[in-house]
Amino acid sequence: HGVVPGGLLVDGCPLEEAGLARVAAAGASLCHCPRSNAYLGQPPAPVARWLALGIPVALGTDSLASSPSLDLWEEMAFAYLWHRATPEPLTAEALLAMATAGSAQALGWGDRCGRLAPGLAADLVAVEVAPGAASHLPERLLLDRGRVRLTLVAGRTLWDAESEPPADRRESP
Repeated sequence: HGVVPGGLLVDGCPLEEAGLARVAAAGASLCHCPRSNAYLGQPPAPVARWLALGIPVALGTDSLASSPSLDLWEEMAFAYLWHRATPEPLTAEALLAMATAGSAQALGWGDRCGRLAPGLAADLVAVEVAPGAASHLPERLLLDRGRVRLTLVAGRTLWDAESEPPADRRESP
């Protein structure tokens, strides 16, 4: 069976070495959906192996049929904790890269978004983290989520906590 050049395959857990070699040779990407995999009784995917083969890896949520939500932050936190029990745990940095640059590349948008660089769409959130979290910032971002303070899409501010009171402090109409 062939792999579409530049294609995106979701859930590559069952792929063996020959299949992974075809994916890599085709320049295709794999999308890892850890909560769906766990729900379906699969072991953690060999993501470190995929990355070692040069396969771009995106992080996804799959669907509500096999995942409790479509929340990518929850997906990253789950993946971080789930993969810690494997011989090759995923770092928080790797998961953040999969959710951003890896996902943009997998969708064919890597030249437009997914990372901060001149000329790319500046889609980002600024997150407040607890004092003292700086020494383990990537892990804290995944596990604590922090509090979103600013949202930018294409470089434009959509929401700023400084100019809008928190929902629990707004006046009722």
